[in-house]
Amino acid sequence: MGSLDSPAMQHLVTARAAALENVALYPQVMPPILGLVSDNRSLDLQRWVADFIAEALASPTLPTEEKEKMVLPVLPILKSFLEAPDNDVQVLKSAIQASASSYPLVFRHIITHPNDSHHWDQLLAIKSHILRNMDSYTPGIRICAIKFVQKVVQTQTLGIIADPRRTEQNEISLALVPRDHPLLQPTKIEAETSGLLDRVLDILNDKSSDILVLTATINSLSVLVKSRPALTPRIIQAIVHSDPYKFVKLPITTRTKIELRSIERTFRALFSGAIKRQPNHPMREKMDIFLGRLAQSKIAILDETTRKRPAPAEPSQDMDNGKRQKLEPVPIPIPPVAAPPTISLAQLFSISTDPQAQAFDVTLVPFDIVKKIIVPILRGIDSAHLQAATNMVRVRLQTIADAHAASRASANAPLGDDDDDYEPDYEPVEDAAQLQNRLEMESSDLVSAKASQVSLGPFNLPIAPPLPPNDLDKMMQLMMTKIFRRIDDFTASTPQKAKSGLNRLAASSSDRMAMLTNFIRLLTRPTAGLFSGGDSTKADTSAVSAEQLQLLADNGRQQLLQYILHNWTLRMDIATAWLTEEWYNDLMCKQEFDKESDGGRKPPPMHFKKWSHRFLDELSAFISHEHQNLLIRFVSEVPGLDSDLINKVKRLALDPERIGMTVKVLYYLTMFRPPVKEICLDAIEDLYKNYDGTKMSTTSILKKFRPHVVAEVPTESS
Repeated sequence: MGSLDSPAMQHLVTARAAALENVALYPQVMPPILGLVSDNRSLDLQRWVADFIAEALASPTLPTEEKEKMVLPVLPILKSFLEAPDNDVQVLKSAIQASASSYPLVFRHIITHPNDSHHWDQLLAIKSHILRNMDSYTPGIRICAIKFVQKVVQTQTLGIIADPRRTEQNEISLALVPRDHPLLQPTKIEAETSGLLDRVLDILNDKSSDILVLTATINSLSVLVKSRPALTPRIIQAIVHSDPYKFVKLPITTRTKIELRSIERTFRALFSGAIKRQPNHPMREKMDIFLGRLAQSKIAILDETTRKRPAPAEPSQDMDNGKRQKLEPVPIPIPPVAAPPTISLAQLFSISTDPQAQAFDVTLVPFDIVKKIIVPILRGIDSAHLQAATNMVRVRLQTIADAHAASRASANAPLGDDDDDYEPDYEPVEDAAQLQNRLEMESSDLVSAKASQVSLGPFNLPIAPPLPPNDLDKMMQLMMTKIFRRIDDFTASTPQKAKSGLNRLAASSSDRMAMLTNFIRLLTRPTAGLFSGGDSTKADTSAVSAEQLQLLADNGRQQLLQYILHNWTLRMDIATAWLTEEWYNDLMCKQEFDKESDGGRKPPPMHFKKWSHRFLDELSAFISHEHQNLLIRFVSEVPGLDSDLINKVKRLALDPERIGMTVKVLYYLTMFRPPVKEICLDAIEDLYKNYDGTKMSTTSILKKFRPHVVAEVPTESS
């Protein structure tokens, strides 16, 4: 039975081939094979059985239910393989791989059978043995142990529950474990998992590790980054602070070069996977810096091997003097002192000290648009701030003038007196004719200079003709596209400063939110006060009319709406900021109209109601019950809630899958937005009476606030 050529082994090979063709035969073949191992301790048989168990449990086509039935009898065999005194390398590899496949299966079995402590103890013994000896294993076995630890961490962390009603189809994770489980205590399991993850991350900085072990570790971490997004920041933080090329052993061979190239590609694959799942990853800049440092280190290592042997520090004995290296100090050329750098106009008139604000390219905004919107912006500038900025520029100009005067004085200063070069001054005396000629020449030069100054007048360029409406629209779209691209380039790693409400200074910093606030105000406020009707503004032929400016603003709002809806889950804060500015703008325009209205002007258009309704209408096509937190945050932060907006939210309950989300939103507004409490209760009452399938969700709320409604409905139906 011990030889691979024996008839019994040939039968086992035949059974294995049949199981590979039809995975349904695995449950029938497994029990007799396990019985053979308990009766025979042949090394060849142990290798074959361990390989067969690992292959069966890792089969992707075998259903999970069948694997759970097979895995329990396998645990004692795996435990005996691992604890054998004379362990074989191949047996250990296959046993650890089978243990990695068995761990999530036994974990789910223990979740559904909380009293089965026998099999749980066997699994704990297997895990304890692998973890205790993982650092002492050879590189091949250690790679299998790292894969086992990755499976344990993946199983013992919170996963995504796709459908709570079908627990058997969900991913095996800590999320399936009830809080009162007698064997699986979530707090202890989370602490153990955190320690195991730290142990795997320590391999990145372990000098005794091998490059193959490091590559296997990174591949295991890639699986965790893909399946457990909550662990991604911790993993990437540990990677970017590591130095993987310290494992390189000299001299550099062809195998070492291949390993260096492989480990760099492995890191790039891990980072690209993380960025693909989260394009605006907060650590994207650190990833790029790490990859650049990795490439430079590889070039330095490979370049070090191609250099020649360095020359000796001192000449050796009995060496020809003509061939000795010259040890005299080489004179170092001293470069000429450069002139002080000139100060540019941008540096002269720059007030902000923020480097991001100084690097902003103002040419992105077309000049015609700037010319029309700069006047409303200048009206809001504080005179004290303007005076302080003017004084700052004045001081800079004075400093530059003093520096230039000092440099000219030093350049024109006479050299020191030298006794050898001394010559007495000779000043000949002018007679009357010479003096008269010199005075006439100076007067003629002065007259000609004055004439040339008078003849030169100011030169003005002709005023450019106004742009057609189609060109204005194209320029507006191009400008907004560039601004949106610039907003997307801002990294989320920039710390968000505390907001100060509607009175915050949009130009006080250069982060993402400041740029958004500035852009939204430029889009909404220039059209404030352009009322249609009676006393409309008369613009000259060279300016943009009020109707054209209003049309440009509406087109800009529509483009902003499409930009938000393109990735609305990450841009809901932009929608809230935009609609808040619209509400505030409408409020200020209405107050100004009520103060100055004389009966001949029409009221200004209200943009908040129009665009908030349009936003909710567009959003209703995408939102589902998974996004209830985003909707709750939106309705809790946006101002100007009225019955029309509440009815927009209420109509989401027409979809049976969104009834729970709608009721939760209305209940939240009832509890935390007192001005709309009665409107929300009316909406909940309407859902209770007129919408199918809403009574179960709304009954408890109405019993608390309007118990008479719940009591009236049966009477009316009867």
